[in-house]
Amino acid sequence: MRKVFLVFAVLLIVFTTAEARRKKEMAGNVDNQTYTDNAYGFQLKLTDDWNTRVRYAEDNVRLVMLQKKYGIPSRYSSASDYTYIPRIV
Repeated sequence: MRKVFLVFAVLLIVFTTAEARRKKEMAGNVDNQTYTDNAYGFQLKLTDDWNTRVRYAEDNVRLVMLQKKYGIPSRYSSASDYTYIPRIV
């Protein structure tokens, strides 16, 4: 009985790690400064001022855009908790 339980536990671990390691499909792709979504078919024109990161198709977030050059007003430069990097999700 112990051997059966041990074999079952090992197989369970192997199958769950194999599922986690499979290649995940991306939500879309960026080509020539244009994001094209694979599932919904829309396109979004991007500018050079934003860093983009395409997420996985199974995630709720499909594209993350982080602004490269952002201006912080001089009156807030000493208070870092008042300023945040602009981000679009």
